[in-house]
Amino acid sequence: MSQSIMNDPKPTKRLVLVIGNTYEFNTRYNYSLSLEGLKVRRENKENFAISAEMTLFWGGTIDNRIVVLPVQPDPDFVTYVAKLLGVTIKCLNPALVTGWVCRDLLMDRHTLDELVQQLMPYEVFVIPWGATDYYYQLLSFLIEKGVIIIDAECPSIEKHWTVDYCDSKIGSKSIIEQMRPHFPGFCGSNGSPLLAVGRLAPFS
Repeated sequence: MSQSIMNDPKPTKRLVLVIGNTYEFNTRYNYSLSLEGLKVRRENKENFAISAEMTLFWGGTIDNRIVVLPVQPDPDFVTYVAKLLGVTIKCLNPALVTGWVCRDLLMDRHTLDELVQQLMPYEVFVIPWGATDYYYQLLSFLIEKGVIIIDAECPSIEKHWTVDYCDSKIGSKSIIEQMRPHFPGFCGSNGSPLLAVGRLAPFS
């Protein structure tokens, strides 16, 4: 998904918005945890929180980034990563309300307003951990507020169904099977893919 950009003689200011939503808190552990139990796991940085901190390293060649995480990471670690990569990193995390990071962000007016304010001066590239309905709601909200989104590393909102299909093992295998007659080199001799198929994007 992208927005058209008006010609502007001023230098382009770009920023990466990384959403470390770990597929919305690992879908709240398949709905098996109460919010209190989820809070304990978040505070202990179990699984999802530690995994989400990997997104501090994302952002490509753009040296200015905002990272939305389930938990505020260790500031010394953020400083170390920023220095290592030669980038500027600002971290935000929403207050825990539902256990879905993007939904919680939409419900956390203070953090959401801060995010919009931080994004407004820039052309924004969005990199999410996983695309969910709440992620698309967040993206739509930012666009409605006037944030210039020039690229989002996920299928467009109109084609978000491809996420659930292509990001699944059965969906990926189906696509590989359809491609094999046309691209024999895509699969090994035993029929297994030579390439790891995860996110087949962008779909626009």
